[in-house]
Amino acid sequence: DSTAQELIQNLKDKRRGTHGGRLRIEMESVMMENIGIYRTGEAMQKAIKKLIDLRSGYSDVGVQDRQKHYNTDLL
Repeated sequence: DSTAQELIQNLKDKRRGTHGGRLRIEMESVMMENIGIYRTGEAMQKAIKKLIDLRSGYSDVGVQDRQKHYNTDLL
């Protein structure tokens, strides 16, 4: 799909930016702390706010690994 290829190329073209892995780790932490098996409305609202902040940071994501094969930065 050309749209997906364009998105990947845009990520690879960015020379600097937030590492995608950092965002994934932060999202994992938010989910584990606030959206576990036992959750409250308050914790869920807190998680939503944090996830919205993380989502806005996605526009700054760059890929440092320039390899074409086995590029874990693109995962």
